[in-house]
Amino acid sequence: MFTDSATEAVNADNQMFSEERLERLVRDSAGLSAEEIKRRVLDEVLGFTAGLPQGGDITLIVLKMKTRL
Repeated sequence: MFTDSATEAVNADNQMFSEERLERLVRDSAGLSAEEIKRRVLDEVLGFTAGLPQGGDITLIVLKMKTRL
């Protein structure tokens, strides 16, 4: 779960981070722990914005479930 401030974060070219980019990042991070996924997403969003002020706070909740077959 995430707030729209994560996907609507903008870079110097006024491009948004986007839901598609976040979805791809989370999918590519599936083998990581919840804490590692959270850190990776925050690092990617903050790197994308390169320190530009944003319109809101970024909030993430990352949960992982173990399933038994």
